[in-house]
Amino acid sequence: MQTRTEQVKDAIRTILSDRAPIRGRFSVERLDDGRLTCTGPMLSDSYPKSLNYAVNYCREALRMDGEDLRVQCLYIVNNISKWRHPQAREVRLILKSYSKT
Repeated sequence: MQTRTEQVKDAIRTILSDRAPIRGRFSVERLDDGRLTCTGPMLSDSYPKSLNYAVNYCREALRMDGEDLRVQCLYIVNNISKWRHPQAREVRLILKSYSKT
């Protein structure tokens, strides 16, 4: 069972893992038999516009704990309100819950 701090940091890592795909570029991998296969869109080093400010707050939060992390979660929650992701709702709930304690 994860501690609340570990849950929060996993949620933050989810935010940081949401990088923008590069249009028209795909990652290619060579198979053992020499054939090439597409493994999906190539990801850029940038993030969706909805995460502009949250990314820096998230990076700093990974180094924090206790009260500092709680306050940082408030900043993150307020900056991911327009973020769309399959796990966005769950991430927001975890961060909001932690920031209220």
